Amino acid sequence: MFFLPLYFSLGVALTILAGAIGSMCFARKARQEQEKRVEELQQLAERAYAAAEGGAPLPPAPRRRRRVPMPAAAVLPPGGDGLRAPLLQAIQEGPEDEEEEEEAGSAPPPVQTLEELPACVRAFLGRAVRDGRNFKLFTLRQLGQMKLEPRGSWKEAEAVQRACPLEPAFVWSATASLAPLISVKGFDSFVGGHGRCAWRVWGALPAAAGEGPEVDQSLLVRWLAEAACFPQALQPSSFLRWEPVPGEGTAAVVVLSYAGLTVRATFGFDRFARIVRLTSRDFLRRLPSGRFERGEWVVSYSGHMLFGLSPQGDVMQEEVATHAGVFVPTNVEAAWRLPDGSLWHYAKFTVAKVTAE
Repeated sequence: MFFLPLYFSLGVALTILAGAIGSMCFARKARQEQEKRVEELQQLAERAYAAAEGGAPLPPAPRRRRRVPMPAAAVLPPGGDGLRAPLLQAIQEGPEDEEEEEEAGSAPPPVQTLEELPACVRAFLGRAVRDGRNFKLFTLRQLGQMKLEPRGSWKEAEAVQRACPLEPAFVWSATASLAPLISVKGFDSFVGGHGRCAWRVWGALPAAAGEGPEVDQSLLVRWLAEAACFPQALQPSSFLRWEPVPGEGTAAVVVLSYAGLTVRATFGFDRFARIVRLTSRDFLRRLPSGRFERGEWVVSYSGHMLFGLSPQGDVMQEEVATHAGVFVPTNVEAAWRLPDGSLWHYAKFTVAKVTAE
C-alpha cells in the first residue's frame, strides 16, 4: 500500500509522456502533409508562370478518370448512401456538350477578348487589376472569426491563403480557438485538380478531414470566391469565361472548367465596379451526417482598398502615382442559405496583407 501512490504517479507520468510523444508525432505528420501541399502548389505555380511568361498556353489541366455509370440506389451495397449517388453522378458527368466536345477531339473555345466580356466585368477588371505583370503566387494574411453551427458562438481565427492566379490552385492554412487552451489547426487545399482538407486539435489530434469528388468541386468554387482578392485570376482564360445575366447590368456569371469539373458562380458589382457579392449552388455543404447538400452559398465583399504588390505588401509611392497594385476587398463573409430561407453566416475574415511573387 505504501508504494501504491508511487506506482500510480509513475503510471500517470508514463501515460502523459506517451501521449505527448504521440501528439508530437501526429503534429509532425500534419506539418509534413501541409508542407507537401504547399510544395506542390509552388511547383504548379512555377509551371504556369513559365508558360505565361513564354507566351505559351498553360500546361493542360490534370484530367479526371473517365466517368463510369453510378450504381442505382437500389443496388448500392449495404450502408451505401442512396442520396449521394445522384450528386456524384452530376459531378462526374458535367455538361453533356462539353463531354461530347472532348470525345470528338475538338479544340477548346478561344479565350474571350475584353470586348466580349459583359460591361460590368470589363469595368471591374479595369479597376481591380492595375498591374500587367504575371504573378506565380499571391499570399493573403487574414484575421477573422468562424462559427461552427448556426446558433454557435464566433471563434477567433487567423489564416494564410496561398493561391495561384494563373491556374486554379490554393492552400489555405488556419488556426482557430475553439475554447480556452483548445485550438484547431489545419488546411484546405486544391492542387492539381484535387481537394484535400485536414484539421487537427492542437495541430496533432485528428479532428476532421475530407477529400473526394464533392470536396474537389466545392474547393474549385472556393478558389473562384477567393479570387476577388487576387483578381488577375478572374481574367478570361482557356478555362474561365464570363457570361451576361439577362436583364442585369451589374451581375455576370463566371464559368470555370478545370480538371474535368465545371462550376458556375454569379458575381454582383456595385456602381463603382467593385465586387460585392458571389452566389453559387456548386459549393456543396457537408452535413453532420457526412452527406453533402446542394444549396445556395453566398459570399459578401466590402472594405475595398489598394494593395501594392511589392514584397513587403505596402503601397509604394510609385504605385500610388501609377495606380499599380490590386484594388480588392478586405472584408469577406461567407454564408449558407438554410432550408428555411435564413442565412447562416459562418465565416468572416479581414485581409490584413497582400503580397505577390
